[in-house]
Amino acid sequence: MDVQVIRPYGVGIDTHSKFIQVCVMHQHTGADGVVSIRQHEKEFSTHWQDLLAAKRWVLGILGSLADADTLRYCIESTATYHLPVLK
Repeated sequence: MDVQVIRPYGVGIDTHSKFIQVCVMHQHTGADGVVSIRQHEKEFSTHWQDLLAAKRWVLGILGSLADADTLRYCIESTATYHLPVLK
């Protein structure tokens, strides 16, 4: 299946009252020049230090593709669970 890449990465965050689920997808060019899509998923609690760890984890995966000031993401939430993540 062919994949059309619009941006070099995507970050999706699903928020819940006690945890968040984060998915990072990004382009990867292998040594042979073949471009593939890599996917990483991880769950974090909603404790403040864990939310900060989630941000570091995402930025660590993306490397030079994004920085803290330009990071783009999509967030899904029911109720107000997204507010601590946005801060």
